[in-house]
Amino acid sequence: MAIDSLLAAQAGWLTRIRLAHGGGIAGFEAELLPLIQRYASCVHLLPAAAEGPFSEAGGLFQLGLQTAFFALQGTDARIFAGPSSLTTRQQLEPRWRLATFAAGLCSELHRVADRLEVSDEAGQQRWHPLLEPLMDWLQRQQLRHYQFRWLPCRPAARSLGLFLLPQMLPEALLRQLAEGHDLVLPHLMASVSGVPVYPEPNVLDALVRRALWLCLQQGTSPSNSGEDPAWADEVLQRELIDGMRQLAASDPGWVVNREKSRLWWAADGAYVVWPGGGEDVLRLLTANGLSGLPKGAKEAAELLLRSGAVEPRPDGSEFWSIRPPGGRGAVNALKLRHPGQVGLGCDAAPAMPLADELCNRSTPAAAMAVPRRPVEAIAPSPAATPPESSAEERFAQATVSAMPTSPTEQLPLIEDSAEPTSEAAPSPPEPTWVLDAPLRLNPAIRSALAVALASPALQPQWEARASEPQTQSPLFVPLSALSGTGPQPAAILRALREAGMLEAAEGEAPTVQRMLEGASVPGLLLSAPYLRQRTDAC
Repeated sequence: MAIDSLLAAQAGWLTRIRLAHGGGIAGFEAELLPLIQRYASCVHLLPAAAEGPFSEAGGLFQLGLQTAFFALQGTDARIFAGPSSLTTRQQLEPRWRLATFAAGLCSELHRVADRLEVSDEAGQQRWHPLLEPLMDWLQRQQLRHYQFRWLPCRPAARSLGLFLLPQMLPEALLRQLAEGHDLVLPHLMASVSGVPVYPEPNVLDALVRRALWLCLQQGTSPSNSGEDPAWADEVLQRELIDGMRQLAASDPGWVVNREKSRLWWAADGAYVVWPGGGEDVLRLLTANGLSGLPKGAKEAAELLLRSGAVEPRPDGSEFWSIRPPGGRGAVNALKLRHPGQVGLGCDAAPAMPLADELCNRSTPAAAMAVPRRPVEAIAPSPAATPPESSAEERFAQATVSAMPTSPTEQLPLIEDSAEPTSEAAPSPPEPTWVLDAPLRLNPAIRSALAVALASPALQPQWEARASEPQTQSPLFVPLSALSGTGPQPAAILRALREAGMLEAAEGEAPTVQRMLEGASVPGLLLSAPYLRQRTDAC
């Protein structure tokens, strides 16, 4: 079948693309039609899947057109070069829209290289998709018919799309996209290859992913049997991983290796606490308007395991038992394939992994169900002095005594209170500085700020101020310390700014970023005049 026949079969979608482009017939034929023709030359009549939507002849071509159309349509409601001036945005908008269309068109182009094998009818001559388009190979071999077979199921190699991109985009178009802005072309290539970019969000890729998911939602879900992978799971796991990435970059509860964090990174890998982390991700994606999500965190974990986004345990289950430092016990978590999936290890996230292994801190409950020795056999005599034990030994003893004695027994949610002993850790000293807020400050805001100032996260700053009583430097208060104090952090920021208690110039943002324990943490700067030294601490 000739290229013109392929285009004629999709005349309806070509008309919708031309109208969404808004450049008239001449603009459409000059900018978009050459890309569509090149895409048709690459995929010809190949299907996109073995079963389900777009599994018919020409399904991959139809999928590319639909994804490109919905992605192009979505650019009307997005601002790409946000910090730039209005004039700059007007100049760059056509390039962003063109790049978004091209990324949507090529979003599943990798399937011709990692899902299909094409050969002549005799099976002697095989097409190498990384070397030339399918149509060029057919003409060179003088073939009128060809056959294909689906390759064994394996994780998608979306990076192959980057090597196929030169067949789609001519050099002149690449130069056009690269001129005037250093993000258009990299974001296009990152979207096609499935590689995240930092620190700027890839708006182009978000439009393409939503467009692809919309196309799959319009048809029935692809079959999970045979040699064809769970295609819908493969696409949806990209959204789940991207949700984790967004939370790791913006949510105080996802600051890596912080106490009670959802995200942990150690010598044995990166972990996301589950089901709490899953509930956060699903809540974020629902707020972003994504439909067809898993019903709960358990279903989301199973999807991530099926699609290969997380690493299974040796027994094939999805949950790992980890014991974060400073925690009250073991917690369930998903182990990511690579820390870079959520941005760890890149220049934009300079956090370092913990030196210890989180999984070595706990053992499966069945292995911990060892018979206990009689109390009389291990209790020391009243006159004997118990030998001192190291911190590691005390930790191991506490771990063993806290673990259940049978596989069906569970850990208590709240530990029983114990009598204080001489070895109990001393409570942190009270701060020698207190809040001295103006009377006009709302009492609820005053109380919330006082609670935040007593947070353990501020203890190092109080100790530093004790050695410099006359310091006039502002106090950094992490936004995470304001969470759970009653009023919303945004209301506290607004009230403090109206009261003149923030160290921020007129027109500047009320929040700043500071490095705490190797992570960039958002917070506010409280002016020094509103901090008073305690009279009983002098």
